[in-house]
Amino acid sequence: MTNHSVSLTLLPDNAQRLVNLCGRLNEHIQQIEADMALKIRQRGNVFLLTGDEKAVANGKELLEMLYQSTAGGETLNPNQVHLAVQEFSDSSASSSETDQAVDAASLIKTPKGSVKPRSNHQREY
Repeated sequence: MTNHSVSLTLLPDNAQRLVNLCGRLNEHIQQIEADMALKIRQRGNVFLLTGDEKAVANGKELLEMLYQSTAGGETLNPNQVHLAVQEFSDSSASSSETDQAVDAASLIKTPKGSVKPRSNHQREY
C-alpha cells in the first residue's frame, strides 16, 4: 500500500463556509479521516489529503460535495457528515447505472415530498 497525496483548493475562499465544513475543533475532518482511512491537513481553503489512492480520490470528492452543501448557509452537523460518508461509500461501491435505477425504483413519493433511501440497507428494507 503506497501513500498518495492530493492538494485540494476549495473556492470561493469563504471563512464561514470553511468553519462549517471543518466543524467545531475539526470534528468533521476527524470523522472523515477515521471513516475513510485518510490523513487530511488544512491551511485556509487548501487541503492536503494523504492515504491510499482510492481513499484520497473519494475523500477529495466528498470534501467538494460537503463544501458545496454549505453554500446555502445550512450548518453541517456530525450526523450529516456521517450520512454523507455512508452515501458516498455506498455509491462508490456499486455501479452508478444500477444505483440510479434502484434509486428511481425505491423513491417513495408522499404528498409533502419524496423520500430517498440513503444506504443499501434502507433500499433493501
